[in-house]
Amino acid sequence: MITKISGWRKLLVVCISVALAFTAFPAPSYATSPAIAQFTPSSRLENISFENQAKFQLAVATDNCRKVVTRGSDLNVRSGPGSNYRIIGLVKNGSEVTLEQIVNQDWAKISSPLSGYISQRYLQSCPPPPKQECRIVSTNTGRGLNVRQSPGGKIIGDLDNGAQITIVNSSTNGWVQVVSPQKGYVSDRYLKPCPPPPPKEECRLVSTNGNPLNVRATPGGTIVGVVENGTTITIKGTSSDGWVPMVSPQKGYVSVVNWVFEAILW
Repeated sequence: MITKISGWRKLLVVCISVALAFTAFPAPSYATSPAIAQFTPSSRLENISFENQAKFQLAVATDNCRKVVTRGSDLNVRSGPGSNYRIIGLVKNGSEVTLEQIVNQDWAKISSPLSGYISQRYLQSCPPPPKQECRIVSTNTGRGLNVRQSPGGKIIGDLDNGAQITIVNSSTNGWVQVVSPQKGYVSDRYLKPCPPPPPKEECRLVSTNGNPLNVRATPGGTIVGVVENGTTITIKGTSSDGWVPMVSPQKGYVSVVNWVFEAILW
């Protein structure tokens, strides 16, 4: 005998059947093995809580240079973020790599010296680049200065007396490293600091109570001309004892004590 089921009873039977089906057959779990790292968009990195925060400090570094530090062995570069991915290359201990993406607390993607994935546990921040300074060659005889391959080593070139060069780091046993105009080492006893760069020219608008502004030959010296209120002038350098050098519309010095110079915003 076939029994008819009313509308509301039929709906109740369907709901109960669906509930039992979810109970008997739960949704599959997509949790991955800890050895297989998953990509995470960089925009969501700050929302992830890693167990080892020290490893993740690389993600917030200001640059993407990293130094490989192992116990001496080469570091494997893999095709994916995990030890189960195949090895596609090696990077030497002490070499520098370019970080492209933080994958998780264990793995990072690099773009050079080759593209791939390496373990973060062997990465450290790169040391800051050496400071570069300007020097002028100044020999006693007027002759050039020898450039050597190493401190006190083989001569590989020379620099003219008076030449401007760029050095890095500080002096070591009387020798400094040169990076420009050629690379090598020179004796620091024949070097002197470069002069400071020339002062910058700036545009100013003379703003007085209506009177013209005197232009003097020297700071506080003889009046050699005037500039009217509202005139645009060009000054060079900074104020010295209340006076600033003017180069346009005429050369001289003007006072900044009793008058206001307004910067012009173009």
